[in-house]
Amino acid sequence: MPWSPRPDLARGGFSLLEVVIALAVAAVLATALVIPLGTQLQLARVQEARRQLDEARDALLGFAAVHARLPCPATIARRNVPRCPAAGPCLTAFSASGKSRSGGTRTPGR
Repeated sequence: MPWSPRPDLARGGFSLLEVVIALAVAAVLATALVIPLGTQLQLARVQEARRQLDEARDALLGFAAVHARLPCPATIARRNVPRCPAAGPCLTAFSASGKSRSGGTRTPGR
């Protein structure tokens, strides 16, 4: 065994400089992985929002195809007043008597 002024140093191990370099390399690698992960998460959120918008559009088009009109606008809960009063009555496809164009009766507002 070689002579050393301190016997505990002869065992070997990592110096402080080696540990700092290893931690710096690990930090660089972690940063390189986190940035693309954030971009992928944002892309997934955008795709989900587009899917939901497409689903809502298809639902509106389906409603319009079945009922020959668009649905009534949402109402203000306190007053039960349509939010868009300039649009006129919701039942534009129906006559004032409640008869539809096909001859059947229908409850106004549904």
